[in-house]
Amino acid sequence: MVKNLKFTLLIFFIVGIFAFGKNFTLNGQETQVTWTLASDNQGKTETAETKKEWILGTPLGPGIALPPELVTKAVTTIQAKRAEKGITLKHLSEITGRSPVYIAAALRGQARLHPDAAQKVAQALGLDAETASILTACPVRDQFPCTTDPLEYRLFEVIGVYGDAIRDACNELFGDGIMSAITFKLNVDKEVVDGTDYVVITLKGKWLPYKEF
Repeated sequence: MVKNLKFTLLIFFIVGIFAFGKNFTLNGQETQVTWTLASDNQGKTETAETKKEWILGTPLGPGIALPPELVTKAVTTIQAKRAEKGITLKHLSEITGRSPVYIAAALRGQARLHPDAAQKVAQALGLDAETASILTACPVRDQFPCTTDPLEYRLFEVIGVYGDAIRDACNELFGDGIMSAITFKLNVDKEVVDGTDYVVITLKGKWLPYKEF
């Protein structure tokens, strides 16, 4: 009985290898996959030289998180280079196909760029290899919440005042759930009304319903 069970499991194992082998590496060579641009052209795909799959600029699978001191040093250098050269987020957005806000997050070590986009940013800012390495490293997102910067704590104030109202409105539209911050977009725009500047912040995230169990 045990012998027959072992034989059956062996057969399933062999069949599984042949059925799903295209997802494994053979002789150290990875199969070719595609990556999706993190832009409004979500349907557009291109072949990645790195042969990795990327969605919204972030790689699926394992990666490397750099030491905090290296990230801090690199972020300081990047911000200084951008100020020195007068490089705008809009310009970096245009050459990479990423949104200005996403680029800003990457320059702060809070988001990860595809190697092609990272190379373009590094060339534009004149970054050395060590500094540019944070652009493709796995971020350690420990820079929030920040309650000392006036702009940031004002956003906390908005949530404090309107958070329950926003939830009520979302519940009425979607039911019980939350907005994803992973399948997500954020835009910051300027609007002038009667000579007064207004900031327009748009959050767009996938709705994630709570499940019964």
